[in-house]
Amino acid sequence: WSTDPMSPVLAHWSAVWPVLVIYLAVGGAHLAGTLRGGCGGAADRRAVISEAALFQGGLLLALLAIVSPLRYWSGIYIWVRAVQDLVLAVVAPGLIVVGAPWPALARSVGRRQIGQRALDGPAARPRQPWWLRWPLATAVAFNVIWLGWHLPVLFDKVPASAAVAALEYLLYFGVGILFWLQLVGSRPWTPAAPAMRRVALLVGTVVADTILGMVLVFGSGVFYRYYGNS
Repeated sequence: WSTDPMSPVLAHWSAVWPVLVIYLAVGGAHLAGTLRGGCGGAADRRAVISEAALFQGGLLLALLAIVSPLRYWSGIYIWVRAVQDLVLAVVAPGLIVVGAPWPALARSVGRRQIGQRALDGPAARPRQPWWLRWPLATAVAFNVIWLGWHLPVLFDKVPASAAVAALEYLLYFGVGILFWLQLVGSRPWTPAAPAMRRVALLVGTVVADTILGMVLVFGSGVFYRYYGNS
């Protein structure tokens, strides 16, 4: 253990090249699409900049959860592992969804704005994509994946296997984005569920996560042998 107080921050960075390449490709494509789209007035410009910052921030947080010392210490301390899981499944996906990157990403590959071809009728609203039509099923899938990966048989395998860890990260990130799309608007789409149903889905998820948090805090040494001494 180093006596340098900055050692936990400066050491243990990981060059996970596939993740770095994907981050640079997606982040660069989003910036290119944002610049290609241009802006209208000052209010539109501020909105575009705010959304771009939220998306890029969420993308960066997801990257840091995998390549920063957070990943190293998550294999030693269970509370750090809990923080990493929350970043990958909840915080980063939430910022990405609120950042509404879809039109910019579509423009970056030469496609028209997402939903443009589906505009229909006088209201000119884009048709809801399939992943917004089953909010309850998406919320259930999110909770099944989230709670399932916290079963001891899987939870203890992640620090010891890079392949299992990669699968966990991918599922957390993907289902987290789908879950947040059910709860908040992400231009050009709006959630299919009414507001009160979305609140119910969020409350039910928070209750399940609170129970799991109590298990992690008070029963880690009993349920998770890998973290028995942390």
